[in-house]
Amino acid sequence: MLIRKTVEQLKAANEGEADSSEVTDIVHDLTSEQLLDIMSDNNIYNWMDVKDGPVTDRSRDIIKTVLNHIMETSKEATKINKDLIKLAFIYSAWIGDKDMANTLLQSSSSTGITPSEMLNTTTDVNILKFSPLHMAFKSDNKDMVRYLVQTTKEHDTLENVLFNTDHYHEIALQYGCKKNATDAVKAFLNVLREDKNMLEKVLLHEGSCGHIALHYSTSLDDSGLAEALIDAAKTNQELLEKMLLQGDITDNTPLAEASRNSNTDVVKLLLATSKDLGLLEKVLLQPGEFGCAPLHHCCSVASYHYQMGADIATAHALLDAAAEDRQLLEKVRQLFYIARVILYEPKLICSCILCVAHILAHARHRIPVDSC
Repeated sequence: MLIRKTVEQLKAANEGEADSSEVTDIVHDLTSEQLLDIMSDNNIYNWMDVKDGPVTDRSRDIIKTVLNHIMETSKEATKINKDLIKLAFIYSAWIGDKDMANTLLQSSSSTGITPSEMLNTTTDVNILKFSPLHMAFKSDNKDMVRYLVQTTKEHDTLENVLFNTDHYHEIALQYGCKKNATDAVKAFLNVLREDKNMLEKVLLHEGSCGHIALHYSTSLDDSGLAEALIDAAKTNQELLEKMLLQGDITDNTPLAEASRNSNTDVVKLLLATSKDLGLLEKVLLQPGEFGCAPLHHCCSVASYHYQMGADIATAHALLDAAAEDRQLLEKVRQLFYIARVILYEPKLICSCILCVAHILAHARHRIPVDSC
């Protein structure tokens, strides 16, 4: 009951119904066990007004009040104090407070925690297993991401910190890509640019469903994140080729995923990059899930959802990329005859075939999509 009441009090404070002194009184009345409970995944989102992305100024102030109290009261080397200090470090990364993070890191030894443990920490109450670096990506805080990577170089090996996985088996970079944390991702890649071996490892690391970072970028509305990932690898042709041709657990490449997501901008970017590397034919024809090429994926999406606009535009981008090479264009057109899209209702299979035929007719006769 006390925890529920405290959550309600903090929620009211977060909504502006209490001043800073009242928040301080609420927090100072809590025991260490209650502090740990209040800041757990189960409760913190109940009183904060944001679950993903950067926190609001009001939420940040309340969290700082809680974290300051933790630093003041958790100085003995007990297990619960260790958990509180670790949790405080995780949340300092989320709110982007480098001074607080640095103070926690420097003073952690008094509770028997090494800097390496702090940087790798997830704690038992952090159910989603987000590390401090995950949390910095969560708020798209490029300065905090830069601070954590540079601090890791001083206290630990990058191999340990960069490859911590969360509840979804995703490393921090992949989580940042999933959350469209473009600024933080760019800062992260820039810090690693000189360490080519480590850069290759994080860019090719397989996370949930076998996805690499480039796969995650294909579900976003713009191509900015995909551009950043490709730019980071542009000086290493072998790495870039691996990224473009990497299949997930269903053998879908990033181009196949972008086609399935009807993300025309990313499709065009991947095609242009592939063309520059001489990989255009490979990426256009490489079979993925159910043996489907990228063209099949955008057509199957159109047939399943009965939405043609964006999917036709995506398919046009795929066909137009092959248009300069008559032999390649013919191979892409032949995909219509060898389609292996597996859908479960006959009417959807027919719809899919009609969709492909419709697109090929447009490509053959150069009829604008808007004329339909």
